Amino acid sequence: MRRIEEIDYFGGVGDVANALKLANDLIAKNSMPVDVIFVSDGYSSENYTDPLQKMLANDANRFFVLAPNHKKVSSQLSILVNSQNIYNKFENLVGLRDNLAC
Repeated sequence: MRRIEEIDYFGGVGDVANALKLANDLIAKNSMPVDVIFVSDGYSSENYTDPLQKMLANDANRFFVLAPNHKKVSSQLSILVNSQNIYNKFENLVGLRDNLAC
């Protein structure tokens, strides 16, 4: 939890599509299921539907969104990702921790 609190969040429009493409490339090299924790509010200067759908297509992988200090994430991200896997309040991080616990 302390490490989560120490995350610096820099405002502005992100490059979500390229971040997801990089994550997809790394996941493709791994034969084991992975948990992806994506730190973003989902606002991007470009459309990222395709790389996100590619990542979500593998049911063995789990995708979580951590949007610290953001009461609202982009509607595009909310539609594509199970809303139960979006964490935007500190008190909800316990749920993320519990989902990741083995």
